[in-house]
Amino acid sequence: MKNHDCHVFKECLLPTTFSSLPVHALNPLIEVSYFFRDLCSTTLSNCDLARMEENIPIIICELEKIFLLAFFN
Repeated sequence: MKNHDCHVFKECLLPTTFSSLPVHALNPLIEVSYFFRDLCSTTLSNCDLARMEENIPIIICELEKIFLLAFFN
């Protein structure tokens, strides 16, 4: 996949692709998708960056509950 295709997948297609998953597994994946969408937006304020910085450790912890730890290496 090209770079743009990868971004589209992470930002748009990821939530709809995994919509059949249970809610406890779907929500962290959707949050990661929103994180990448916000990170790649054309306008980004300091408030947005601070909010994203606070939320990403929580999202990673939720993902670690779902996936094996080897997934993150």
